[in-house]
Amino acid sequence: MGLHLGTHNIGKLLQLQKLDIGNNRLSGQILSSVGNLTVLNQLDLNSNRLDGEIPTSQGNCQRLTQLELSDNKSIGNIPKEIFQISSLALILNLSDNHFSGQIPAEVKNLGQLGKLDLSHNEMSDKIPKGGIFADSNAVSFSGNNRLCGGIHELHFPRCRKTKQNKSSLIIIILVLSCSAFVGLAATLTLVIFCVNKGKKRIFQSESSEPSLRKSALKLTYAMLHKATEGFSSKNFLGKGSSGTVYKGFLHNGNKYSAVKVQNVQEQEGARSFHAECNALSKLRHRNLVKILSACSSIDFQRRDFKALVYDFLPNGNLERWLHPYVDEKGGDCFKEFESS
Repeated sequence: MGLHLGTHNIGKLLQLQKLDIGNNRLSGQILSSVGNLTVLNQLDLNSNRLDGEIPTSQGNCQRLTQLELSDNKSIGNIPKEIFQISSLALILNLSDNHFSGQIPAEVKNLGQLGKLDLSHNEMSDKIPKGGIFADSNAVSFSGNNRLCGGIHELHFPRCRKTKQNKSSLIIIILVLSCSAFVGLAATLTLVIFCVNKGKKRIFQSESSEPSLRKSALKLTYAMLHKATEGFSSKNFLGKGSSGTVYKGFLHNGNKYSAVKVQNVQEQEGARSFHAECNALSKLRHRNLVKILSACSSIDFQRRDFKALVYDFLPNGNLERWLHPYVDEKGGDCFKEFESS
């Protein structure tokens, strides 16, 4: 018939130095009063039927050099107070029980411990490194299928990423996703802006000359294209080094005008356009053709387009006045002030 450990007042044996009651049929729990045995240096309770948890008061036995509690039915986490008994130098044997949880990091405090046996329990998580854990002959963790890590000689699988690492990975993924979203949004915004700007340049007059901004006529490429019937040859009036002149009917001005299309493909033509705008906008003379407006935009093929619009005077040009034999038919001509 077995004995119940709790029926004995072991905690009153204050001068007890060695207690060896292993290999019996003792049952019950280890009482907290065992912490009163402050001069105890050896405690052997192996191969009994003890259950429950190890009391934290066990840490009061600061002279223990050997603790044997193997082959019982003890459960729960191993109290870290045991690993604060610096005098443990021989063996700490807690094998063949039902202890669970992590191996306390405080085990490293036992710098003189010769043997740590936690085999055949239900321990889990990562095996610490350093200290006694660096010697495969000094530790035993076999039979704990949920342990991982440790030195190679222990033959445990590598630990998976911890929750903290998973959280960090999630944060990194979220940051990268947000960055990609912001970058995509910025790119789409830029594309939309460029498309709208291109449309605006096609269908709106964008005169670059400050001196003509107050012009009464606001013209676009589309308006000039329509006024000259697509810059038709039948509306052709003349051609010079800087551009070609067409006759056109402007509906918003309700009058015929002379449209001089600058040759912007040549650098000289573009420079001439700016110079002519600045000069004619400032000059006032009864013998000079009045400039009505200017258009600086792009055509339907998205090429630069620049044109000056003048009053149309049906009296021919200077060349035909000087050389009438060249064209006897006469007709409506644009009186250009340049003879180039």
